Amino acid sequence: MANLDITKLKKRNNIKTCAEKVFHINNKACTFHTSKGRLDCTGYELQYPGETIEFEKRGNNNSQNKKSAAILIENLTNAPNGTKLWLLGTWGKSRNQLVKINEISKTEEFGGQPGAAGKKVNKGNQFEEDLQKRLEECIGGKICKGQYAKQVKALLESVEKTYKLPAQKSELMGGLNQPRPLTGESPSQLHIAPNSAIKHGEKLTDITLGLGKNGTKKIFLSLKFGGTLTFMNAGVGKVLIQDDIKKYNIKDKQGLALLKLFGINEIDFCHVFNGVTKKIKKRIDTKPKADMPNIKRFLQTAIGAGYWMIHGHDSGKITMWEMTPNKTKAAANGVSSPIVYYGGKGGTGKRIDVEFSSSYFDFKLNIRNKQSGVYPSHVMLDYKSKSALGKIEL
Repeated sequence: MANLDITKLKKRNNIKTCAEKVFHINNKACTFHTSKGRLDCTGYELQYPGETIEFEKRGNNNSQNKKSAAILIENLTNAPNGTKLWLLGTWGKSRNQLVKINEISKTEEFGGQPGAAGKKVNKGNQFEEDLQKRLEECIGGKICKGQYAKQVKALLESVEKTYKLPAQKSELMGGLNQPRPLTGESPSQLHIAPNSAIKHGEKLTDITLGLGKNGTKKIFLSLKFGGTLTFMNAGVGKVLIQDDIKKYNIKDKQGLALLKLFGINEIDFCHVFNGVTKKIKKRIDTKPKADMPNIKRFLQTAIGAGYWMIHGHDSGKITMWEMTPNKTKAAANGVSSPIVYYGGKGGTGKRIDVEFSSSYFDFKLNIRNKQSGVYPSHVMLDYKSKSALGKIEL
C-alpha cells in the first residue's frame, strides 16, 4: 500500500478528509493506518519552509475542533513545496509520538486501495455503475433493489413527470470523457467549447436516458460524487507557459485573455508562481478590473445547459436539479464582482483563486498546477450549489 505525502493530500478531497480525521469531526475516525500499526491521532505539527512550526491539539470542544480543522485545511491547501507535516498521537505504547505524513498509508479514504492487496475503487465510477444498474432494472421491468434503488425510482418519476414521457432505456456514457476546452483569444471570445450553453448537455452526460417510443427523447444526466463539484477543468499549460511566467512576459493571447477577463494582474500572477509573494502589490484584490459582461457570457458555457445534475453524497443521499438554459443564464447574469486571492486565501500557495457568487452558486475559479508541479497546468471552476436552484432530494 502506498503512503501519503503533501502532494497526494492536495488531490481529490484528501486535505479535508485528513483534517476531519485529526479533529474527529463529521463522523471521521481519528485513527490513521501505518505499516507499523494504527496511529490514534490527537493533533499535528506543520512547518512551511524557513518558518516556525505550527501545532494544534484536538480538544473536547466540537466547535473549536471545527475551527482548527478549517485552519489546517487552509494551511495545507496553500502549502508550498518543502512543507513538512507530522501527525501527533499514540502509536503502540508510545504516547505523543510525532509521525511524518509519508509514514501514513494511503488508504481507501484517501483514494488508495481498500486493503493491502485489494482493488482500488473509484467512488465516482462506482456511483455511475450503481445508478446505471438500478436504472436498467427499473426501466427493464425487474425488481429495482440494491444501492440507490429508492433514489433511482424517485429520479425516474421526476424526469418522466417533467417531460410527460416514460423512460424506455438508459445508456452509461461516463467513459467517453468528452473534451470541453478553453477557446478564444480575447475576453469577448473566451469560452468553454462549444460556444453554446445548450450544446454542453451531451458533452457532460454520464448517463443518457431515452424517453418515449424507441427512447428518442434524450435526457442527459451529469453525475458527481463527493464534496468538491467542478463545472470545468481545462488545461492552460500551453497558454500560461512556464518560461513566459519566469520572464514576466506572458505572450499567448488566450492566456492573457483569461487573466484580463477576471482582472488578474499579470505581474502579480507571475510573482505567485515564481515564489516572490512579498512583491505582490495587493494580495487580496476586492476590486479587480474584471470584465463583468464577458464573465457572465463565459460562465454560460462553463456551466452549460440542457442536463440534469445528479449529486451523490457519502451519506448515501442524492440531490438533483435540472440546468435549463434559463437557469444557466440566471446563474451567470446574476453573478457578483469577483475577489482575487493571489497565492490562495493563505497567500503562500502557488495558485490564484477567484471567488464570486450568484443566487444559485458560490463559485471558486482557481488557476494552479494539478500535476505535482509548480507552474499552472489547469483552470478549474469549483462550485457549491444553493437551495434557490430548486434542488430535489431523492
